[in-house]
Amino acid sequence: MKLFLAPLQGLTTAEFRNLHEKHFGGVDAYFTPFIRLEKGALRKRDVRDIENSTVSRLIPQVLAANADELKKILEFLMPLGCKEIDLNCGCPFPPVCSKGRGAGILARQDVFAEMIESLSQYKDISFSIKLRLGLNSADEIKELVPVINSSELKFVTLHPRIAKDQYKGALRMDDFANFISECQKPIVFNGEIRTKQDYDKIVSDFPDLYGIMIGRGLIANPNLANEISGISESLSKEKFMAFHDELKDALTQRLEGEQQTLSHLLPYWEYLLPDISAKARKAIMKSRNLSDYTRNVRSAMG
Repeated sequence: MKLFLAPLQGLTTAEFRNLHEKHFGGVDAYFTPFIRLEKGALRKRDVRDIENSTVSRLIPQVLAANADELKKILEFLMPLGCKEIDLNCGCPFPPVCSKGRGAGILARQDVFAEMIESLSQYKDISFSIKLRLGLNSADEIKELVPVINSSELKFVTLHPRIAKDQYKGALRMDDFANFISECQKPIVFNGEIRTKQDYDKIVSDFPDLYGIMIGRGLIANPNLANEISGISESLSKEKFMAFHDELKDALTQRLEGEQQTLSHLLPYWEYLLPDISAKARKAIMKSRNLSDYTRNVRSAMG
């Protein structure tokens, strides 16, 4: 059973990925936050994010509205040595979907089919895809299964919600079960895996899965992959602080100014260490500078 780190915008940056593998590991592949065209080219920060990665297996995830846009993105990525590419057809955010990207492409079956069929021309790249059940309805995925089955896709990651669910409400596990009964590709499950117990339940219910992709669960507990595999039982304070302090230093080196660094660190604490007290978390989130932030984090860790 493979374990993958899901991409989260602004969080699973090169610094986070590199230091996660250094201090924790246990992940078979790291996916970048989605890469898209901006004014006809890749954003410089996305290129740097790939170039600065040192993890043993990096899979860039791309966001395209159609086959032509995908082709342009790949023309920029191939010179960077990218041999594995993941297609983002699952992003649920309305500004993305309204432009036919992310989960928005799932309601445009002919455009989706054309993009997937175009993959066969790229002989030196291995493709995977991340999906939701649909944009407006879980029935949309059913129409796409034949296209997926006849494609060159190596594996399919499915988050069992529709785009309009965002990240709220119960996972649609009956629809997930229906999909995997019809899909002939290896399947990766993504959604609400926050503990080893969550992982064990999914693997028990679906033992033939190719893998599990975890995002927020690995942000909250960077040691989760090791707990799942049985390498260690829990996250140690010392190991967490070593990881955290190196992440802070790496962001400080890349970003301009203390406030920019702080603005990149604080969002992690929406997920990090869910068991710390509400008072401690509030103090961290109200930090006004890096000195306050460092003091509040160390206080929270006891």
